[in-house]
Amino acid sequence: KQWYQRRVRGGTVAGICNAFMMNPFWVVKTKLQLDERGCNKDDIKRSVTNIWRTESWRGFTRGASASAIGSLEHGLYFLVYEELKTRKFCMSVFSDVYRETSYVPAMVHLSASACVSKVIANTIMYPTEVVRTRLREVAEGTPYHERKYRRVVQTLRRIYLEEGLSGCYSGWTLQLAKTIPFTIITFLVYEAVLTSYTASDR
Repeated sequence: KQWYQRRVRGGTVAGICNAFMMNPFWVVKTKLQLDERGCNKDDIKRSVTNIWRTESWRGFTRGASASAIGSLEHGLYFLVYEELKTRKFCMSVFSDVYRETSYVPAMVHLSASACVSKVIANTIMYPTEVVRTRLREVAEGTPYHERKYRRVVQTLRRIYLEEGLSGCYSGWTLQLAKTIPFTIITFLVYEAVLTSYTASDR
């Protein structure tokens, strides 16, 4: 298990670095998505200029802390996925139906492992995505002390008090509908490539 534990740590660190490095692009993207006037090259330049003029570099870090915390989802996902894959929790259901040479049991097992792992990891970490989005939704020129959402914990607490638990999971079902098929396909390809390389090394 040491090899995937190293990958989990590496993936988490990479996710945190990615969160801070790419956050300025996500801030500008969110601002443009909320702008009813459309989006072109001039709008991008205007948005970047306004953020820099009103908030300096701090404006481009809105939601970065929530994104960094949300990066733990990848580590949690890999831990659950590798555990389910090792235990082969659903292989026995299909082993009697298909021949031993069939790839169907393995594909179903890997797909189920990827699906269950994604649901568990995303369910635990999804509130950080809601917090991240709220932190980036700032009206142009609003001073920091007048903002409704300012910090990660304060934002999460306010959402929970005003909207309840459902507010912390707004859009969760759509997120799962989008990410589960993508995750299953990705890890089926990942395992197939990994298996082919392992077989060629032998």
